[in-house]
Amino acid sequence: MANTKSYEAMESAVYAQARNEYERLSFGIILRAVKDYHMAIKNNDFRLKRDCIQFFKSKWFRLLSNIPGDNFLDLLQDETEKEAPINTIDIPRLRSRKQACL
Repeated sequence: MANTKSYEAMESAVYAQARNEYERLSFGIILRAVKDYHMAIKNNDFRLKRDCIQFFKSKWFRLLSNIPGDNFLDLLQDETEKEAPINTIDIPRLRSRKQACL
């Protein structure tokens, strides 16, 4: 699971991609959900994990990120299984994956 330094690196990289303050807020909400998801996995908290998955599959997540939640959740689950968290979430790359899915 990710440690504090890797979360700080991820936050810095993600916030650097923000085009305006609204995107920073959106990214902050998503990063909080990513942290919660990791914590749920680490602590075997099935209720929190379920809530995070519901959020990632929600219209609210889609509105915040403009990314299909299933794509994001697949990426998140892959990194969690490998126990080597990504250092950044490449929002433009995920948005381009969305276009390929449409």
